[in-house]
Amino acid sequence: MKGLLLLVLFLALDGITSPMQQMLFETYRTSKYNQMFWVNCVSALVSLGIMLFNGSLWRAISFCGAHPQLLANAMELSAAQVSSQFFIYSQVKEFGALVFAATMNVRQLFSIMTSYITYHHSITILQVFSLFLVFGALFYKSLSGLMSVGDPSATKGEKTPLLPDAKVPSVEDPPESSGLKNAA
Repeated sequence: MKGLLLLVLFLALDGITSPMQQMLFETYRTSKYNQMFWVNCVSALVSLGIMLFNGSLWRAISFCGAHPQLLANAMELSAAQVSSQFFIYSQVKEFGALVFAATMNVRQLFSIMTSYITYHHSITILQVFSLFLVFGALFYKSLSGLMSVGDPSATKGEKTPLLPDAKVPSVEDPPESSGLKNAA
């Protein structure tokens, strides 16, 4: 049950990440470097806090001292992660969250098919049907979103404020005039 809860939490948070990144780019005009810096700083602080809280920080440090190759491997992994973050933020900034979601759908499908071919896994008809169903729905959602980007009536509902007197922030508005300060 704990694993299922973590999976649902991961999917929920993963689903809001790229739209929030796009909102930060458009509303507050942040750079991809700024977002990467703050996300990584907060992640490092959360990790440090958890390790301090559960008492594993000193064991981790002594383990790194006993196995110096671990630091080299960690640096390689960190470089790969920073590179992928750079491309993710670049794609979200230049093309939007929807194009990034479509790209990730293609990557996941390619990864699944490569795994089946590489490791000679057998695949049942029900699994094939499920793959077509899930990825068909994801591709349809991405395609319909991409097709409606130029249609002003398709995004009308998203531009309408929930509160009649609320102001919708625009790219031209500075952050302090976005109407969010009055919400508190």
